[in-house]
Amino acid sequence: MQASSASRPSCSDYGANHPERSATALTTNRVYKHWPAIFNNDSAPTSALLDRLLHHADTVRIEGKSCRMKEQIQQ
Repeated sequence: MQASSASRPSCSDYGANHPERSATALTTNRVYKHWPAIFNNDSAPTSALLDRLLHHADTVRIEGKSCRMKEQIQQ
């Protein structure tokens, strides 16, 4: 059974209900400065979201070819 949208946590719930109690991994192929494009070029919600996500966070930048892309090319 699928949960209703009212019971699903939103991005704003993340900071309020998840403060430093467990680990979260978030992956993206965009650098932070390009995130406003995801949110209709509105920097206010982008800034708020990044502020909550990056508070006490470690950012790991991985460069190089994707292993998944490498596997797809070999097939």
